[in-house]
Amino acid sequence: MGGTGNQLDHLYNCVLHILYLIVGMITASFIGAPTSTRALLLILVPGNLAATYHHGDSAALNFPSLTALIFVLTAGI
Repeated sequence: MGGTGNQLDHLYNCVLHILYLIVGMITASFIGAPTSTRALLLILVPGNLAATYHHGDSAALNFPSLTALIFVLTAGI
């Protein structure tokens, strides 16, 4: 299975971001979050995934940092 490590990392990151988005949307719906928070989720999570693919893990936010960014931006709106 030589050479599949990079593909498995991409698949792993994709699955984690999809799960993060699903859990975030369910949570936002459950607590009645404003539409701006849901829009931030829809923009930031795929953007973070794109940053991971194009620039590697060092350029992307980890999930606790991404969560904190969404909270801060929601509080500011």
